[in-house]
Amino acid sequence: MSHPALEADPAAPAAPVHCVDETSWPALRDSLEPRERRFAQAQGFEPTPGRHVVLPDAEGGVGRVIAALDPADPFAAGRLAT
Repeated sequence: MSHPALEADPAAPAAPVHCVDETSWPALRDSLEPRERRFAQAQGFEPTPGRHVVLPDAEGGVGRVIAALDPADPFAAGRLAT
């Protein structure tokens, strides 16, 4: 039995969250659309643990989030909400 707080509304809008580190960032960066790459660069995003950038979609809404995590910290992703 699932708890209602853990159930997602499939009709609700959602944005992907990509977790990167210094090793995985170049591949993700290269896969971004040019406007997303320029935005991340303009925001000064670097894959330093604790940093993040919210990339807009083509209409100016939230398109995706990129968060830099420490791969040696197994609890790093849990702190994204704080």
